[in-house]
Amino acid sequence: MSKKWFIAAGLCIIIGMAGMVAYGAPWSQQAMREITAIDQKWTFTRGQLQDLKVNSSDDVSIVFTPGSGEQGTIRMSGEVQTQVADQIHNARIENGKLSIQSEPSLSLTFFSISPELKQTITVEMPVGETLKGLEADVHSGSVKLQDASIQNTTITATSGDAEISNLQSTHLVAKLTLGNFTASQVTADMELHLTSGDAKIRDYSGNGQVSLTSGNTNITQRTTANLKVDSGSGDVRIKQAPDFKGIYNVRSDSGSIDTPESVPGSVNVIKVKTTSGDIHISK
Repeated sequence: MSKKWFIAAGLCIIIGMAGMVAYGAPWSQQAMREITAIDQKWTFTRGQLQDLKVNSSDDVSIVFTPGSGEQGTIRMSGEVQTQVADQIHNARIENGKLSIQSEPSLSLTFFSISPELKQTITVEMPVGETLKGLEADVHSGSVKLQDASIQNTTITATSGDAEISNLQSTHLVAKLTLGNFTASQVTADMELHLTSGDAKIRDYSGNGQVSLTSGNTNITQRTTANLKVDSGSGDVRIKQAPDFKGIYNVRSDSGSIDTPESVPGSVNVIKVKTTSGDIHISK
């Protein structure tokens, strides 16, 4: 008898959770439907801001503009869920860091589908200054980064695309679970990790390490450097820098291979390994 009661109780819990997923917990759905326009501005003086952290569940564009004086500004505009508006307004620069949190708490989002919202964050640093660090963590939206000069850049997206254009950074780390990675005019030593999605990188300068579980890779080098690509399932196409003269270390367990001839004794290496996919490297 007790076993039947346990089974019945378990079924009731499953049915209840399914209903909440289908129709939404009422307190959560109401909160998620409320949207507020936001236009928040932070100002700072030279040396006051070193790090910027952005945490969001919406589409976010982060755009850098040239500095015009001794003072810098960060401006956030767009729409957010009303429940997070206060925490954005209350955000302050402390110990050289500004954290912008526009994602609702987990308790309110677990059984809900959030609306599709967009925010733009415009960054203007004082003349001659650059950020030491930018960390953008977007859970259920896409992220764009444009015209930035940063020492260390970290981009994380759980379910969404990442697009980067005109970035100069000492080190770039990008991790995407489900989404495509697109980049152009990037100068940085890069670590890119994709679970499911394609990587398309144009005009790239720097030493790069790319790891994909499932997806195609397309890279065009602007300057000679080392590249390492590991792909589980997907084709890899690389157009090397015009002056690249190096070694090609390539292997495909199931796929064709097409590369130029290696130059023995070179210090530069393009290394590619695929489990299932073609490899094509061209001059």
